[in-house]
Amino acid sequence: MGGITAIKRAINALEKVCLRISQGAPSEKRFLSGFIMLLPIGIWLIPLFGLYAGVFTTTESAAVGVLAAFIMAASWTPVWGRSIASVVKNSLSQTLHTTSMVGLIFIGTVIFHRFINLTALPVTLANFVTAPTLSPVIILVILCLVYVLLVYFLEPLTVIVIGLP
Repeated sequence: MGGITAIKRAINALEKVCLRISQGAPSEKRFLSGFIMLLPIGIWLIPLFGLYAGVFTTTESAAVGVLAAFIMAASWTPVWGRSIASVVKNSLSQTLHTTSMVGLIFIGTVIFHRFINLTALPVTLANFVTAPTLSPVIILVILCLVYVLLVYFLEPLTVIVIGLP
């Protein structure tokens, strides 16, 4: 019952947003601009429902999402007065920017990995943990303190992923 209430509230919020945005548009474009504001939901729902219904696989679902995004961009351009060429150019530019950032993160990861291997840090940490002078309780306390310090700077899920072997 709580899920249905949440869906109703989300639909009401979307209606308010669409009405607020479409108030500045001419009367013949009000319905169209309000409807177009709901199209991004289709980018999320169409692949999701098609995937769960077994209509297409995960890869095909991604392709359907891209097609829905392209249709949305093409339908938005007349309402907001932009050409499809400028929208495609802007989209490709942003895609290139994001892909370049991910590539730079990968390059930084490789450099960091080589640095860690050159300093022999994994071997040093393994020797420290397996040293017979420390009890397992002290090692566990040190590990908990390290995790507490990491959570101050990173998200907890990120710390868990980093800490897993």
